Amino acid sequence: MSRIVANLAKAAALLVGAPALALLAYDLVAVRPHLARFEEVLAQADPEDAHPPEIIRDLIDANAGSPTPHATRLVLFIVYPRPGQGPWHVRTALWEVLLPVHFGDDQMYGLYSTLSYNGTDHGLSSFARRE
Repeated sequence: MSRIVANLAKAAALLVGAPALALLAYDLVAVRPHLARFEEVLAQADPEDAHPPEIIRDLIDANAGSPTPHATRLVLFIVYPRPGQGPWHVRTALWEVLLPVHFGDDQMYGLYSTLSYNGTDHGLSSFARRE
């Protein structure tokens, strides 16, 4: 009976450990090299875009539900300009898991507000000034 329990423990450790290691490896290879670029984007952004007020956050939530999937796609279009290359859906799912690990909610709203296309350029605050 103890062999069965030991084998089940090994199987459980393998089923949990292997994906966790793969996710960590993908994070180290594919995500972390680009983080500095997006921290710089937030640092150079209009302050109203980098840290949108609460009413803008409420409007983003009402429209998109959460800024995370949309901000992730906006980031991915910068990192990988041609989405047809490679496993786009798998890459998007991995980045949607890993990007919020590195950026908090405030920064995700900032990325969404800064990188959103507004018809002529990017940024919600430039759209508001133009309108």
